Amino acid sequence: MMFNGQTWNPLDCCKASAKFHKRSLGLFHCKNVSRGVVALCSKCYYCFGEEPKYSSKGVSKLHNNYTEKDYFDVLINQKIAYDTSKGFRVKGEEIFTYVQNRKALNYFYGKIIVSQDHVTTKPTLL
Repeated sequence: MMFNGQTWNPLDCCKASAKFHKRSLGLFHCKNVSRGVVALCSKCYYCFGEEPKYSSKGVSKLHNNYTEKDYFDVLINQKIAYDTSKGFRVKGEEIFTYVQNRKALNYFYGKIIVSQDHVTTKPTLL
């Protein structure tokens, strides 16, 4: 596979080449540019910068009011942040409402071991 210099972007010398390399496996493209990121576990991150980008699996974007500080607190103090989830559920011909207390920000990620500096990691299976 060919790349332009040391970057991960595909060659764009002509339209045919660009069209071919657009579909090639293993190529990366930039989705977000930020000053830094707090990545707690799978699908739970906060990219801070001019335009913050964040996600927390299972928490609606509408109700996700967590800030950069909240993500850092979970990372450093290893205390799980909980959130209340509300919704409707259909069972048979009836509609029920539910309120559920669930983990919103979790520091635990079972596939890696995080060192004391909270940055360096190593795989669990060596």
